[in-house]
Amino acid sequence: MNRFSRSPVAGALLLIVAPAAADVAIAQISDAKLAEIRRLAASDDPAAALPTLVTPIGDGDVRGQVACALAIAALADRPPAADDATPADFAPATVALIPLLAADDAGLVRAVATAIGAIGPVGDDDLADDAVDALARAATRVKDAETRASCLVALADYGPAARGAVPVVAKFLRAKTALVRETAAATLAAIGPEARLATGELARLLGDGSPLVRAAAAAALGSIGPDAREATAALASALADADAMVRGGAARALAAIGPEAAAATGALVAALAHETDGDVALGLVDACGEIGPAALPAAPTLVGLLENADAEMREAAASALGGLGVAAAPTAAAPLEKLLDDADPFVRVAAAGARIRLERRGPRERAVLATALRADDEDLQAAAAEVIGDWGDGASGFAAELARVASVAKAPHTRVAAITAIGDIAATDQAAALGKALDDGDADVRHAAAYSIAEIPDVAPVVEEALVAAVDDDDARVRMEIAPVLARLGTPAAKKALQTLADDEDDNVADVAKAVLSDKTTATGR
Repeated sequence: MNRFSRSPVAGALLLIVAPAAADVAIAQISDAKLAEIRRLAASDDPAAALPTLVTPIGDGDVRGQVACALAIAALADRPPAADDATPADFAPATVALIPLLAADDAGLVRAVATAIGAIGPVGDDDLADDAVDALARAATRVKDAETRASCLVALADYGPAARGAVPVVAKFLRAKTALVRETAAATLAAIGPEARLATGELARLLGDGSPLVRAAAAAALGSIGPDAREATAALASALADADAMVRGGAARALAAIGPEAAAATGALVAALAHETDGDVALGLVDACGEIGPAALPAAPTLVGLLENADAEMREAAASALGGLGVAAAPTAAAPLEKLLDDADPFVRVAAAGARIRLERRGPRERAVLATALRADDEDLQAAAAEVIGDWGDGASGFAAELARVASVAKAPHTRVAAITAIGDIAATDQAAALGKALDDGDADVRHAAAYSIAEIPDVAPVVEEALVAAVDDDDARVRMEIAPVLARLGTPAAKKALQTLADDEDDNVADVAKAVLSDKTTATGR
C-alpha cells in the first residue's frame, strides 16, 4: 500500500474528516451516514472497517460511493501500524472500485482513482494489471484535466507495475493542459526504466513553456536512467534553463544516465563556471563523477572545487574525482591527499574513498576510515562503510569493526552499509554478524544480510538455520535473495526451504526459486 503523504489523499482526508470542507455531493448524505463513514475512515481496525466501506460501493448511490472511496483512500494512506491491515485486506476494495472508473460522474472517478492509487499494488499481479488497465482507460475517456490527472496520479502510485500503461501515458505529454503534461511526466518517472519508450517525447518537453512540466520531464528522464541516453543533448541544453529546478533536474538526469551521457561533459563544466544555485552545482559535480572516466576533461574544474568554502561541495568534488578513475590521478591525487586533513570528517572520508579509487591506498586512507568507523556519528560510519565496501578484498582488515558497527548502530541505514560492506570485502569470518542481521527488525538490513551471505559462499553453511527461517521473511527481496544460496547449500533442510519459495505468494520470488531448482535438477540429472 502507498502510505505516504500525497495531495490527492490530503484532499480526501479533508472531505471525510472536516464536514466544513465536504464536497456538495457528500454534503447531501444524511448526517448519520456521513458520521459513520468518517468514523470508519478513522478506525483503529482497518481490516474490520474495510468490508463495511466496500459494501456500499456497489449500491448505485454516487454520493455514498464517493464518500466510501475517499474513506478507503484515507485508511490505505495513513502510516501503517504493527497490527494494521495487510495489503491483502485491501484487495477486495480494489476489485469493487475498478468498475466505478467507468462511471459518468467525474467526481466519483476522481475519488475512485484516489482510492485505487492509495491502495496501490497488493501483491496480486493480475489485479494490478486490471487496475492499471482500468485507470489508463479512464484517463483516456474523461474530458476534464483534473479527473485525467487523478487517474495519472493513481497510475504513478503503481510505479513499475504500471509499465503496461506507458503508451497511453506518453500520449498525454502532448496534452493541451500543463497540469496533464506535468502529471503524465511524473507518472512516467514513477514507472522508471520501463518508461524508456517515452524518452523522445520527454526530451521534447524540456522545451515546454511551463517550468513545472520541464522539471517533471527531466525527473522522468533521470528515472529512466541509462536508457534515456538519446536525451543527452536536450538535457545538456537544459543545464542553461532559467529555472533552477529544471537545471537541477537535468543535472540529476545526466548523472542517472551515467557514462552514456559523456557528450554532456563540456556542458557540465561550462555550467559549473556560472551556476549560482548551490544544490544545482552539487548536481553538476555529481553528474561528472557518475559519467566516469569519459568526463576526465572535468578534472581541473573539480580539483578547483576541492578548495571551495562549502564542505558539502568539497565532499562532492572529491567523490566525483574518484569516479573519473585512475586517469585522473596525475591531476587529482595530490590535492585529494591534502583533504585527508580537512576539518570536516565527511570530506576526509570522501577524499580517502577517491584516492582509493585512484589506486592510492595507504596508511593515511586506512586511518581516516578507521577513525570514521569509531565516530559517534552514524552517518559518518555509514559513509566510511560504503567506501570500504567499494575498496573490496583489500579492506578485509576492517571486517571486525564493520561487524561492531552493524551490531550497535541504531540507524538502519548505517547497519545496512556495514552489513553490505562485509559482503563486498568477502569477510568470511563474520558469519555470526550476517546471521544476526538476517533476523534484524528492519527489512533493508535483512536484505543486505541476504545479499552479503550470497556474496560469501563459505558463510552459508554456518548460517543455514537463519537462511531456512528466512523463507518466512515478510520482505520479498529477502526471500528472493536467499533462493540461490539455498540451492547451493543443497542440504535436505535447504531443499525443503527452496521448495517452499517455489510456491511463494510473490511471483518474482517463486520464479527465481523455480529457476534455481531447474538448474539444480539439470545439473544433477534428477
